[in-house]
Amino acid sequence: MGITVIYENANGQTVEFSKKTGIRLVQIDGLSSNDIDVSSAQSTGQIGASLTGQKVQPKSVTFEGRYRYDPTIRRKILDTILPTVSAKIRYIDDQAGIDVYLEGVPTQTPDMSSNPYWQSFQFTMFCAFPYWKAIDGGYLNFVSYEARFKFPYTFSSTERWKISEKVFNQLSTIINSGSVPIGFVARFVAKDTVGGPELLKVVTQEVLKFSSLTMQVDDELVISTIPNDCYCYLIRDGQEINAFPDMDFDASFFQLDVGENPLRFDADSGLDSLELDIEYAITYAGV
Repeated sequence: MGITVIYENANGQTVEFSKKTGIRLVQIDGLSSNDIDVSSAQSTGQIGASLTGQKVQPKSVTFEGRYRYDPTIRRKILDTILPTVSAKIRYIDDQAGIDVYLEGVPTQTPDMSSNPYWQSFQFTMFCAFPYWKAIDGGYLNFVSYEARFKFPYTFSSTERWKISEKVFNQLSTIINSGSVPIGFVARFVAKDTVGGPELLKVVTQEVLKFSSLTMQVDDELVISTIPNDCYCYLIRDGQEINAFPDMDFDASFFQLDVGENPLRFDADSGLDSLELDIEYAITYAGV
């Protein structure tokens, strides 16, 4: 296969499967597929059934490969793909322009053959979150600073001049170019007192709103809407404080839909003293 797969465990140990290293993968099962559980209900006399729900299951991915026997390669594979040690699997296909990763834990560590010339191996990973995330995350800053100072420069003693200028984009758009909706991490930073920060998804009117929260100077409000990892907390004087009680009743940990997502951030007071940036990862159902 004309691809590169890099296995990195939680201890920082890595092994690369590629033409360059001579450790080749010949088969990957579960690379593109997902299992979906479908539930339905049927009433008396009904023809067929009514769909009542769907859920995407975790996935298992099995890797099979081989290499020309070398005891150091065998040892490296066995010492990297370890029982109970979580790992990130990076999948790179230069021809297709793909560079994505999955996270999981081994359910079968490498089963190695003992051929003295060519040795084969197989191992399986369990991935609780079954979708592939782009290795290069996306980033959007609603507030930035534009340089106004450069050489040569003529200074005036009568007119004001600026080193930089604040650029305030209250309405910005994130384009989700993946195949599924995605979560994100939003970080509000207060440069002065700010009351009731919020982030609005313009099209659906879903909102992350904290009406009862007053942010002080240098406070940070961090919110994650990433599936299986939702949270919100306030960082004040180096301490993390649970901000969920300050979240409005009708607020939601909304996702970014496939395509354009216009977002607007606001505050009940002190908007000029509020900054916001968002981090996200484009995600694919299969590769």
